Amino acid sequence: MAGGIDAWNGLVAEGNYDAGMAYFSRASGAEELVSLSFSLEEGNRVFYERV
Repeated sequence: MAGGIDAWNGLVAEGNYDAGMAYFSRASGAEELVSLSFSLEEGNRVFYERV
């Protein structure tokens, strides 16, 4: 790949690969998973605004 993730020279995530997965396994159903997904996307938006 000439671009994409292989070309990224910025900040990268650190830590255990499975970190946070407990949130998904505890979700009670599709509605809660969708809600969690939107919350994660909002966190991404805030992150990229500040980078």
